Amino acid sequence: MAEPQALAGKVAIITGSGKNIGKAIAMRLAADGAAIVVNGRGDRAIVEETASEIRAAGGRAMPYLADISKSDAVHAMVDATVEGIRRRRYRGR
Repeated sequence: MAEPQALAGKVAIITGSGKNIGKAIAMRLAADGAAIVVNGRGDRAIVEETASEIRAAGGRAMPYLADISKSDAVHAMVDATVEGIRRRRYRGR
């Protein structure tokens, strides 16, 4: 029997998760069952690539570009996250 995932049913917004440490954190949380909002500031391709990698590994991910130094962008990202949960926009599993 498969082992239950500790973060199943949870959603994590990981800022700067397109590459490096943020990407590693996003991949680990996804492996533990969390749906991931892959956030980056300006490189859509990198953010989408990370989300695709998470989905290819069996996880759920939604890419989202936002400059977290701007509060309105953070609010919009959180709103999109909530809407994504409501509409089940996290693709994957």
